Amino acid sequence: MIEANFGTKYADEKIALLSERIAAAGWSRERFARVCNWFVDTKKFPAWTVADWFDYKIEMHNYGWACAMWAQHTPITTWKIADGIFGYTEINIELPFEKL
Repeated sequence: MIEANFGTKYADEKIALLSERIAAAGWSRERFARVCNWFVDTKKFPAWTVADWFDYKIEMHNYGWACAMWAQHTPITTWKIADGIFGYTEINIELPFEKL
């Protein structure tokens, strides 16, 4: 998909390094798919580094931030990250967590 998007063939060593770093970071298939789609949608030039793949971020906030937003009547989304652990986002996006 990346090669088709940029119209170029990347060296096997570059793809191997990217794969190695993704595995070392413990990415799930879902995370890789999400980042790959974001990469195709946002990166304009075929020259990229492995670090460019780690630019994708979704800002997740804590309970204190959520309380401040609720006090301002700002709509937020609550995510169950793990048992007893929750994160909050201002925007309604899809994440690989249970949405509450």
